[in-house]
Amino acid sequence: MFLLLHWGFVKAQPICVARQYTVRDGLIQSNPAQILQSHNGFIWVSTWNGVSRFDGRDFETFQFDSLLNQHMQRLENTADGNLWMIAYDRHSLYLYDIRENKLINVLKQYEQHFNTPLQIENLYPLSKGITWVTLNNGGCFRISDKECTVSSGIQYITAIDDVELGKVSRVFEDKQGEEWVFSDKGVSIFGKRTISSYPFSMFETMDNLVFLASQNGRLAYYDVNTMQFNIVPFQEKIQHINGIKVLKDNQLAVLSDKGLYLCRFPELAMEKYDFSLPGHDDAAVRKVYQDSKGFLWIFTGLPGIIRLDPETGVKQYLNTPSGYMASSPENELFIYEDPNGVVWTIPYKGIFSYYDEKSRELKVYFTPGRNHIPYSPIIKTTYVDKQNNLWIKSQRSFIKMFFPPSPYTYRELDNYFDTKSFLFDSDEHLWIATKKGIIRIMDSQKTCWVICRLMGNWLKRKQFLQKVESMSC
Repeated sequence: MFLLLHWGFVKAQPICVARQYTVRDGLIQSNPAQILQSHNGFIWVSTWNGVSRFDGRDFETFQFDSLLNQHMQRLENTADGNLWMIAYDRHSLYLYDIRENKLINVLKQYEQHFNTPLQIENLYPLSKGITWVTLNNGGCFRISDKECTVSSGIQYITAIDDVELGKVSRVFEDKQGEEWVFSDKGVSIFGKRTISSYPFSMFETMDNLVFLASQNGRLAYYDVNTMQFNIVPFQEKIQHINGIKVLKDNQLAVLSDKGLYLCRFPELAMEKYDFSLPGHDDAAVRKVYQDSKGFLWIFTGLPGIIRLDPETGVKQYLNTPSGYMASSPENELFIYEDPNGVVWTIPYKGIFSYYDEKSRELKVYFTPGRNHIPYSPIIKTTYVDKQNNLWIKSQRSFIKMFFPPSPYTYRELDNYFDTKSFLFDSDEHLWIATKKGIIRIMDSQKTCWVICRLMGNWLKRKQFLQKVESMSC
């Protein structure tokens, strides 16, 4: 059966190509726990029933005979190209040797030594090839990625500088390669010095400065060159700090229950932005994102999202247009700027939208080919790979979003069936075959499409084109 089409196309909204993957595509289980890209480019998905590896086309399943429970809760890269895995019960840390296809229980000897199951809380791989593993009951392990299979490559640490370590909340590596350890006993640089006995829990870095913050409203910074520790004063009492974030132009954003503070260094000039509105009390800042143009996007307890120009102080309150049902309350505070400079978001209590620069408003994104149906994914967590694809952990699947560069035109074929192959022949016809079993041919003017479903015997190209040419475009 042949069908000739002249397919015109008007670009009315930015292009977002979304591909959903489920068990029908080869994913081992429909409830993904985490998405990670390994150093060699593969996408790994941990699930309740093992781990799936995606090569861009097909899934390969990994299940391990040595495990009673195949649910892998956490995946992380090692510095030398292997994978760390933590099982759902968090009793064991595994190294998956990709080249040898072998799973190794790295801390097995310590499980036997303590005579009780370990309770792993978190994992902090550092670029220098050291990984810290923190425990719920205090103490932690410092592991060499390359030597983790021998006892000399693992250190069990309960104190730093003869000070009891306590419960470790996080570990990070600064630009000098120093290892910072945060615990309920204070902040230390491993093997060097104690920075503070106060239990800071947040950090950011800016050049030679390391910023430290605590949830109960304390902010400080440490100069790694001068080794000076300084408290940053606020003009008013801050009850709670939700986070800190380094911005462009040597600014630090402090997300607080009182609003947003922008602190410029080294002057220590502080500016406050209050986002409260009449009738709405919850204006605490929950998340801040800075786009490539320097605008700040701010989530608060208010419906919608706020766009702030830090140069002028102008605030723009944005929300999904009225009349559309809000997305699931399970959504994370989602905002992402694609490689073309388009900002995508799900405003608080809104739905999946993009910011239109010309109209200066949020617009609902409609499913391509179904212009009356808003695209409204459930977004639990997101992950951006090295190719700038956005991967979304959804409710019963995971989604890959691709944003083609603006000079390209995207044409949806066969309701999201994969395009399997294409070629240009000697007559400059473009042949495209999809997984649905359909071949399309575009002529050299790129205006006439011939569609053929493969129903019978194969024809030679000349015979096939004679059938096509007997029809008019």
